[in-house]
Amino acid sequence: MVSNTPPRSKLRAGSPLHPGFQRHRLAIAVSLTLLSSGASTAFAATPASAWQCQADGHGGWQCDGANSKASLTPTKPTAKATASSTVDASNKGSSIESSSPVNETPLSSAVEAAPTRSLATAPAAVPPASAAEEEPSNSSCGNNRELDWVPASELTQAQLATVKRGCNGMYVEPENDSPEADLKPEESPIRASANSSETVRRNRTRFTGDVAISQGSRRIFADSATAERDQQLLELDGNVVIRDNGVLMRGDSGSFNSADGTGSLDNAEFVIHEVSIRGDANLLTKSGEQTIELYDSRYTRCAPGNSDWYLQANEIDLDREEGFGSAKHAKIYVKDVPIAYVPYMTFPIDNRRRSGLLLPTLSTSKTGRGLDITQPYYFNLAENYDATLSPRYIGGRGLATELELRYLNQYSEWRLSGAQINDKYEGDEDEGEGEKNEKGEEIVNHQGKRWLVGVNEEGAIGRVGHRIDYTKVSDNDYLNDISAESLDVQRQTHLDQKAEFWTSAAGFTYRGEIQQYQTIDDTVATPYQLRPRLEMEKSGLEQSNQFNLLFLSEYSDFVHPDDKVQGQRIYLEPGISYPLESRWGFLTTTAKMRGIYYQLDEDRGPELDNTSPSTTSAMASVDAGLFFERDLELFGGSFTQTLEPRVFYLYSQYQEQDENPLFDTAELTFSYNQLFRDTRFNGHDRIDDANQVSTGITTRFIDKATGVERASFSLGQINYFDDRKIGISEWNETDYDTNSSHSDIASEVTYRLNESFRMSGDILWDNENDETKQGSLTLRYNNDGKLIVNASLRKSQSADIYAEDINGNPTDEILWKGDVNQSDLSGVVPLNDRWALIGRYNYDHTNNRSLEEIVGIEYNSCCWKTQLVYQEGIDGNNEREHGLYLYFQLKGLGGVDNGLDLDDSIVGYKEREQDDR
Repeated sequence: MVSNTPPRSKLRAGSPLHPGFQRHRLAIAVSLTLLSSGASTAFAATPASAWQCQADGHGGWQCDGANSKASLTPTKPTAKATASSTVDASNKGSSIESSSPVNETPLSSAVEAAPTRSLATAPAAVPPASAAEEEPSNSSCGNNRELDWVPASELTQAQLATVKRGCNGMYVEPENDSPEADLKPEESPIRASANSSETVRRNRTRFTGDVAISQGSRRIFADSATAERDQQLLELDGNVVIRDNGVLMRGDSGSFNSADGTGSLDNAEFVIHEVSIRGDANLLTKSGEQTIELYDSRYTRCAPGNSDWYLQANEIDLDREEGFGSAKHAKIYVKDVPIAYVPYMTFPIDNRRRSGLLLPTLSTSKTGRGLDITQPYYFNLAENYDATLSPRYIGGRGLATELELRYLNQYSEWRLSGAQINDKYEGDEDEGEGEKNEKGEEIVNHQGKRWLVGVNEEGAIGRVGHRIDYTKVSDNDYLNDISAESLDVQRQTHLDQKAEFWTSAAGFTYRGEIQQYQTIDDTVATPYQLRPRLEMEKSGLEQSNQFNLLFLSEYSDFVHPDDKVQGQRIYLEPGISYPLESRWGFLTTTAKMRGIYYQLDEDRGPELDNTSPSTTSAMASVDAGLFFERDLELFGGSFTQTLEPRVFYLYSQYQEQDENPLFDTAELTFSYNQLFRDTRFNGHDRIDDANQVSTGITTRFIDKATGVERASFSLGQINYFDDRKIGISEWNETDYDTNSSHSDIASEVTYRLNESFRMSGDILWDNENDETKQGSLTLRYNNDGKLIVNASLRKSQSADIYAEDINGNPTDEILWKGDVNQSDLSGVVPLNDRWALIGRYNYDHTNNRSLEEIVGIEYNSCCWKTQLVYQEGIDGNNEREHGLYLYFQLKGLGGVDNGLDLDDSIVGYKEREQDDR
């Protein structure tokens, strides 16, 4: 059994909530996944209104409805007369409309011989139609192409934009020019045309030559047709074509009952345009309004003329009402070679969820001793809750079980996840429990039960929003040993365990949270826990030309599992501002009082000289800027160039803060935006001292035709009037240059050539020592996922990173050098329409090591897709990890996943894969 469900959420720490039941995962049976969507039925139901037509002596028709009679006006016969009639099939009775068949344009003309029905039959080459040749034919109903397939070279630009990657065309349903084309069949009259007709007996009429019948959106074509009034049956013969609700069906002969909407087609083939599905069957029947049965049938998503794979089954049933299909005694063929047999399988035909097997994942295990195989099974328990159970075998470790539960109600979305394994890994042959590795660390094999638990919730009750993010693992090495996620996930040092709420009322925003962490890296100190943090802040935009009240207050209770300073902290920041704004500039004056008040607990930490330290400081700032602009012709384009000088003066009173603990505060990274902030710290354990003025200037180039900002450049610097005395180190000195009269020169640049190419960069320049303190340059090119290139350089100067002891104090062990000098190149490069290279190379020049290497190749067509990817890099234990990953998919049916997440490694890859679905 296969299922159409949201994708299996991977058990990753701190992963964001997925939107409630909006995801759709391709489902499988015995390693197979069906990617199809809803299929339309062969025939739509026709109201039970009987009708009877017979030829008169003048070449016209005389038709009687079930509840009324009408006579068509005689018309002059021609060498090739065309009989036509309109029958109102509404519930109010039948009425007949007619016109001269000579002057009336029938729904279709000349009938072409139907080609042999075979999945391997290539469409005949069709030269471009002239204006005279563009009239529709009966066999194609407005499209003279094999199964409505149009090559890419003849598609419009709008159609090309929707063509899936790897496809050389698409199915295009011809336009229905019937007056009632937008109506449902049961709401429309029946219109018919033919070259001739005859009454075989009173209740039986035969139409011959170019027969065309339409009823609203439904159209039926055949060489000949017989209408049986009493049984309300329409028998079709010769080149039968039926178009109904986005489905094309063709056959040699068939029948249709207008009373109950049932019918059949012999030697049939079909196309569902929207999901690019086609197939053939010896017999196609429609047993009800929403059901179709296919006997001795084949099914594929390959383009006409290409049958790289197909599903062949004795019987395939499609149920549109339930949104799924089933197949009995099904065989999977690849290149006409059978590769799998399934006695019975179910699969989705639209986007509704259904219980069943999901796409399996296949990769190499981290022990290097075997495969890592996961086979999820999805349980569609109800509309608002479901479950995914995933048995998993990890070579060298044993059998694991993963479970995810999801629940949605009017107030929130919940996702509960868990995993457990009885780990049998005994370590490498040259390593044993208690021994040390090459870094001198003791080896721990973690045999026995290992587990992961995750809880994610997000929602709102009225105006109160709330969120829970909780992840816990049995041991520090779980993610590194067991996780099949990306290297970024394996590099996590802390797992978040957090609950929070927020709301707004009376012009204020209120927030509250409880937070703690599970530290899974022994070389990193454990952060403080919040039990809890409560915050109130004045909300809303500041109003121009009037005084505005500013207010921020925060209460926090800091707890630590080790013997460290603990206690409560209150932070208050009241103030006022008076902004003046106009089209040519702005001037904002601000004054604040900032206060920190502690109540430290000696019972939960070391002995302290002062358990109630506090700091209060006044702050004032003036922020002013001007806007100039001019018209500019540059490189053949018309632009508006702006010039935006800005000055920001900041004064903050100095107060000693030697006795203040350091719970959650660090210095902000210096950049151009830092020039105009009123603090250089995040967190509220320090109130910075300042007497400085920042000057900066920005220029922008705005495309007049589109309004898009094509480029911008910013440059600025801080000039200090006093030395800085407040820092975060134990010596109470800032990491910034405390004695310099000015900061580094900060600059930023952005450039956007078009929708595909973007560039950004920033530099911090030490003009005293003539050196670059920090810099980065990023180039991104993404041509709608066809070609993706990301290149970046990053450089900065910083202190070396040392390991910390249990109290968070640095040791003599250098984990890695603090200076950063890295280059990163990644992307997806197409070799042609179907082949592409995938790669990434992230290198740390300071420590002379590669952080991540990815090399892969991909083949992608309308029919199937495969990837072979090799990944190597630094994991969460600062050790090298590698793996070989295979991805294989028969589009519209199934395949094998590899569990490799490239979204974090290659920018733009996620969007590329979404567009390919």
